[in-house]
Amino acid sequence: RAVSRLSALRIRDFMLPTLAPAVDQLRLIPAILYTVNPQLCHHLSQTQPFFALSGTLTMYAHDIQEYGDIARLFDILLARESVFSVYLFAQIVLQRADELFDTPADEPEMLHSILSKLPKPLDIETLIAKTIQLFEQHPPETLKSWRIISPSSVLKTTRMQHDPAKQTLEDGHMYFERQVKDLHWAKRKKRAM
Repeated sequence: RAVSRLSALRIRDFMLPTLAPAVDQLRLIPAILYTVNPQLCHHLSQTQPFFALSGTLTMYAHDIQEYGDIARLFDILLARESVFSVYLFAQIVLQRADELFDTPADEPEMLHSILSKLPKPLDIETLIAKTIQLFEQHPPETLKSWRIISPSSVLKTTRMQHDPAKQTLEDGHMYFERQVKDLHWAKRKKRAM
């Protein structure tokens, strides 16, 4: 039952027929970076944010080795709305700015390699505190790329309801079906263009 709720109400965007909604989520990372550190965002502009796919999809469980850290991270990710996971990755990138600036911008593969691995050691408590601060200072609605997120995306459905815990599995299935229809519509529109 818990896995069903997690699937339908927390990571639904990663379970659709295409990765388009997941990619839309990842595109929020450069927008967050731009609001805080435009130079870093420009430095990474040749690197697509696919480096964050594994972390955001698995809620970082595959990237963190210590069970206590995974459990603590799950606590915060399940207690906050879904978009918090994207902010968490953006904060990780921001904290690595010096390391990233040491790598030439014209080597996107090298930057991708660095970004796809979490830094070690990872101070979970500081990371969480800074992510909360980042989220509060730059809420999703202030980001340009927020408008490309589907209204049925888990990012918006957990944001628009004050208590996502009250969402039912039926709600999750309904939003899933809406997103599938949106994807089909976007595909037809793209073909027509």
